[in-house]
Amino acid sequence: MNQKVEIRNNVISQTGCNIVPGYLCDYLFSNQENLSQTVISSVKAQSINILCKCVKPHYNLGEPKVSETGLVIGYVQSGKTLSFTSVISLAADNNFKIVIVLAGRDILLLDQTDKRLKQDLGQSKNKRNYQFFKNPGLNEKMDIQTQLENKRKPTIIITVLKHQKYLNELAEVLSSPKIASVIKEYGVLIFDDEADQASLNTKALKNSKKDSWQKDEYSAIYEGIINLRNTLNYHSYIQYTATPQANLLYDYLDILSPKWHEVLVPSDAYTGGKTFFKERINSDPGCADFKYQFCIGEKDNCKIEYTGKSDEKRIGVLDLIRVIPNAEAYHPTERPLNTAPESLLECLRSFFIHCTIIAELKSKQLEIDHTSMIIHFHSYTSSSNKVKSWLMLIIPQWLKDYQRNDQSLRDEFENTYLEEEKVYKSGFTFDEIYENLEYILTNYKIHSVLAGTEEIQWDSAVAHILIGGMKLDRGFTVVNLTHTYMPRYSVSNSQADTIQQRCRFFGYKKKYIENCRVYLPKDAICEYADYVSDEEDLRSFLLSHKNLNDFFDSKQTISLSPRLRPTRSNILSSEIVSNNFTGSKYFNPLAQTTFVSNLKLRDDFLAKILSYKNSKVIDHGSAIRTHDVYKIPMSVFKDNLLENIQLDSPLEILLRKKIMRYMDFLISAGKNECFIINMSQGESRERKIVSRSINNKGGKLLIFRIDNPFAGKDQKNPPRWPDDKDLIHADPKYKSIFNYDGDLIVQMHTIRVSECKEDAKLEGKDLFTIAFYFPPALAKRYVALK
Repeated sequence: MNQKVEIRNNVISQTGCNIVPGYLCDYLFSNQENLSQTVISSVKAQSINILCKCVKPHYNLGEPKVSETGLVIGYVQSGKTLSFTSVISLAADNNFKIVIVLAGRDILLLDQTDKRLKQDLGQSKNKRNYQFFKNPGLNEKMDIQTQLENKRKPTIIITVLKHQKYLNELAEVLSSPKIASVIKEYGVLIFDDEADQASLNTKALKNSKKDSWQKDEYSAIYEGIINLRNTLNYHSYIQYTATPQANLLYDYLDILSPKWHEVLVPSDAYTGGKTFFKERINSDPGCADFKYQFCIGEKDNCKIEYTGKSDEKRIGVLDLIRVIPNAEAYHPTERPLNTAPESLLECLRSFFIHCTIIAELKSKQLEIDHTSMIIHFHSYTSSSNKVKSWLMLIIPQWLKDYQRNDQSLRDEFENTYLEEEKVYKSGFTFDEIYENLEYILTNYKIHSVLAGTEEIQWDSAVAHILIGGMKLDRGFTVVNLTHTYMPRYSVSNSQADTIQQRCRFFGYKKKYIENCRVYLPKDAICEYADYVSDEEDLRSFLLSHKNLNDFFDSKQTISLSPRLRPTRSNILSSEIVSNNFTGSKYFNPLAQTTFVSNLKLRDDFLAKILSYKNSKVIDHGSAIRTHDVYKIPMSVFKDNLLENIQLDSPLEILLRKKIMRYMDFLISAGKNECFIINMSQGESRERKIVSRSINNKGGKLLIFRIDNPFAGKDQKNPPRWPDDKDLIHADPKYKSIFNYDGDLIVQMHTIRVSECKEDAKLEGKDLFTIAFYFPPALAKRYVALK
């Protein structure tokens, strides 16, 4: 590439948000050969959005010293590093002086990030524009000071381990008088990679139970980050993560709680959770007889309803996923395994077959010279060592058997090949693959990815098998990963952010996605399937709400499967509570000031929906049992009735917000309509108002509610007068009445108060309320802080 080396323009103005991509940003993307111009434009635009939300490159005396925290959310393995590298190059183009990158908790990850930054930003070619420091201590204080005084004004990029020792040393360097006197004039950017891990205060829950903030305790890394931030006069702290549950549920008043956000949208080449657990479904009945296939249908316990591009339910198999039998799921104490399970052998055979196809038979076409496999049994080193000892016996024996033409080995590989061909037509015969297998069996390496592991030399073998635990969970990039074997068995509910970070098999794999396989126990498959739905719900909300205050206004509510815990409890300032949107719920708007406005709202809403063609009447022989039914766009109900109904209880106002979040999720999932039933055609039905007392700050508080707005069955003639809940629950006996198909159902109730012992003035008054039925197929759970 014959590109002239240029020095950036040092006089770009920064007025408001006048971020201008220059030579350094262009240089970064000129070396990203795998990216299309469309993708480059998208990454640049998102990077400009992020930098626009940060401090300016220079601090002007008299301006507020605002140093806010921001949150950038991407998918696992979707290009978050490229994103913050792009922001850094933009910052350098626009005269930012210092950039700090908190590059993980592990030296391996620090080295990986530091190496990539130097490579992508062009350390040698752009040395006049960048100066790099890794874990700088006091002995490098003079070097940093010299570069700050350099007339060429290079951008200083500091990568630091997320460890209290190095964070505190960096704070000491930057707070030294000569350096501090210079950087106080500049805006500093701090990027926290994997910001949900280690950075947050693990003593938060413990502190919340103390009677004085003066007794608060702080975890060492959190304290180191706060110490670093306190040394900087004017800065932005930018959190990057694919699993933001901890950051979003974190105490809103804490300095590490985000105040703005950006959601990264990957290119079409990205293959993530939706690809593996939702979209790649093979409905061919012939492919379901392989014992490692994961079948989808009524018989499994997954809460998620798998759909393709249409709304029809799909029953088949997830063709990139293989299920590990329960007896072969591993736990070091509950389910220890003394010999290599058959599913592991099956996965190894599949890996060698696909490695032969990719790196040997199709290497020129795909331009891939090696493939990789991950084996993740447990975080314990002893578990990884056990697996390695198995492989050190199994694979050499396979080579010996291959070289002596052992028929049983050939049969085993052929059986695996035939099963693979059911869902993936490789275009090669088994003989062609087996003929080339010896090359792969003699060109593999086994790596233990444990503490102190050196960087893997990917060009040293054709097949790489990585065995490890926590070191493979976060940030670790596995090049050309095709196969993952993860038999971890959990004795309790899994933690959502932890299991998602294990998905190293996500990434930009479109050109060889047909060759990817993931082996998991059934419970783990269901957890991941549920997580995909929850992740898309959260991303949809954050994409449509540009102001993060909208999220916190909903009391930091996150949708989450009942199978999962959102994050570790020790970083949360209070306990987690949940709302399960399943079954029926109703509001109790009982303040007299709301009666008139809500009744008018009812009339206005009914006038608006009268024109919908699919309305009909359910007539059960009496006025009280005759109802009008409408099927309307959910957004019409949400915007015209739900959002405007007057509620007088803070808890019900919060419940409404959660229901509106839930409806946003349904709409994004393609469930665009709901049923509205105007009970008794709007005629009032008599009900009592009852009360109960609860303890409230040492005293008693009365809570009022409608005594069951639903009418029961006519006991003399049940088929003629069904229970209201039979309608709202869409009992199969009454489904044909309004062609119910797992939709959200809303009942509109007009209530006349027949009795209220605590407030007789309510008696004889009419009020209006609404009730909901959330069908099991659409069940959703939202969690929030107590």
